[in-house]
Parts: sequence; C-alpha cells; structure tokens
Amino acid sequence: MDAPRNRLPVEEAPSFDPRAGSLVWGRASPAEAGLDAERLRLADEAIRSAYPKIRCFVVAKDAQLVFERYYGGADAATAFDLRSATKSATAAAAACAGLFGARAPTIGELFPADAPRAASKALLATTTLDLLAMASGLHWTSGPRLGEPLVPRMHRSRHWVRFALRLPVRPELQGVFLYRSADSHLLSAAVTAAAGRPAAEIAQEAFFGPLGIAPPSWDADPQGHTVGHIGLRLTGEALAKFGWLHATGGVWEGRRLLPADYVRLAWTPRGEGLPAFGRYGGHWWIARAATGDVVRCALGHGGQLVFAVPERRLVAAFAGEPKVSRWKHPLALFERYVLAADGAAPVPAPRRGRAPPGDVCNSDPFELQ
Repeated sequence: MDAPRNRLPVEEAPSFDPRAGSLVWGRASPAEAGLDAERLRLADEAIRSAYPKIRCFVVAKDAQLVFERYYGGADAATAFDLRSATKSATAAAAACAGLFGARAPTIGELFPADAPRAASKALLATTTLDLLAMASGLHWTSGPRLGEPLVPRMHRSRHWVRFALRLPVRPELQGVFLYRSADSHLLSAAVTAAAGRPAAEIAQEAFFGPLGIAPPSWDADPQGHTVGHIGLRLTGEALAKFGWLHATGGVWEGRRLLPADYVRLAWTPRGEGLPAFGRYGGHWWIARAATGDVVRCALGHGGQLVFAVPERRLVAAFAGEPKVSRWKHPLALFERYVLAADGAAPVPAPRRGRAPPGDVCNSDPFELQ
C-alpha cells in the first residue's frame, strides 16, 4: 500500500531556528505574523461545513497566537480531552525527569517490586528509550487505526503497571515499533519511580507552569501514577503553547524548559508507522505533508492534534469530539490552509464528496485511545 505520509528517511531530524526560542509569546493578527488571513478564514469555513466534530482550531506563528476559533459550544476556557495526544506530554515529563540520558534506566532498575519474580532478562533489560519508541516487545495487539483491545483489560485491572509487566516479551517485537499504550503508561510510572513524584507534577513544574498553564486535569491510575497514554485535558491556547515549546527545540522566551536534544530525539522517525498517520518517533508522529513539509504531530483519537513545523516556526492545534467511532483527520486542513497561509504551494482540494486517502478514520470498539 502506497503511504505518501510515510516517505521519510528514518534518520531525518528536525531543524530548529535558533532565534525562535527567544521570542515572547503574545497575540497578533495573521497579517502581522506574515500569514494569509484569507486562507485561515477559508479553513474556518471548511471546518464549519465539513468537519462537524471539530471543537477547536488555533494557529501560532513566531510565538504569536494569530488565529483562534471554537465550535459546538466550546470556547477559550474549554479544556479538551486529548486522548492519546496525552502521550506527547508524558514523554516531555519523562525527559524532564532525566529518563533519556546517556544511560537510560531499565525496567529492572525502575520496578524491582512490581516486575514478576520470573521476569525474563529481556523484560528487565527494556529501557525507557524502548518505551519512548513503543518498541518494548511486550505482547500487544494494535490495528491500523490504533485499536487496542488490551487497553480495557489494563484499565479494569487493580494494578496497571503490574498488568503491563506481566505481559510476555515477544522476541520478534523487541526493538520494533508497535503502537502500544502500555509502553506509555510504563513510561509515566517510570517518572514516579525515578523522581518520586507523578508525571503530572513534574510536567507542571518543568513546563506547564512556566508556559503560564494552570495545573491541568490529568487522570491517575489506582496507584496514583499519572495515566501515561490518555487522560490529559488542555485548552486551545495551552495546546498551541505546548506545540510552540517543541517547535523551538524546548526553549520558551529564552529559558530552556525541555532538555537539550530531547525534542530532536522525539521528532526523529524510527518506527515504520502507519499509512494513515505517518512514521513514529518518540511519542510523536512524523508525516510528510502534501506540500513536502515534514510535520510533527501529537495525535489523539477524535482529531486531537498538535501540528508543528519548526522550519517554518509554525504550529496549529485542533481538538474534536473525543469519543466517536468515525472522525476526519485534520491533516488535510493543515496542508490546504495553514501551510498555504504560510506560503506553501497550494494543495488541490479533493473531488467533491471524496476525502483524501487516510483522512477518514474509522474505529473499532477499542479504538478510543
């Protein structure tokens, strides 16, 4: 199957403008930021006419929030359920807890009391970098639309970490990307093990607070670990700020908030990915847009998306209904209107009544991550 969104060299890393991190966050008109206001108006019109489940659309350029629209009763104060876009915040918290250094800690070191007594050497040697890349090798089932039938079983268990650690390691999956929410939750629990505090507290201290974001709602498991794969809720502007922090390589208004080289690590494609979403990096997706731009995406079910193109110093975020069985991926909106507003070559609209391949995402009963 041809997958143009996946046409990326595995080693392709982002390029950051060193001046971007010194810019001060604010608000401006599209014209003041050098964007085509008419293109953004057309995006708003397209959402109203063809994307009924989208609830938020915001755009930031050069640290300026230049476009902000809400739909379906939402407003600037609405905290949107990010579903699996939560994973990108979990990874940032793990980076701030020092889990991706020169020597990444192992499951055996982090969870000596929770790993099974008969744990395999492969499990105990699994590192936080393996978890970041969703390459732990733990037995899991995941469909091409990210359906995960084992997630409800984990949620029904009394101890989510022990549930995950009792999954067998499959040698053929070790070091290979497989979309696996258990890896994300183990990564969050690793933050607690390493820092003595849950990932939500680390995130608030390290970046949400400095970004001017009040402590957001973020679910916890029965043991008090911040849920690593879902459960975070943020406003539209908070999503844009989070995206901009990554677009600078982790620097906010001249202050480094994320460890040096972490964003490059998270944004370098490693896994083969999936045709509808792109390649996988470190709890971020990386896709080739129809304009040729490489777009980094924090992605959650229902259309929760943060798009970042650091080479353009451009960020956009969408939020939609989180619990739906069918939703339209807003990448086409980002390509056709937001990138075009920044001077990218126009992307032709699909023939009337047709969505571009991969745009319409159908869910199975477990695909609500």
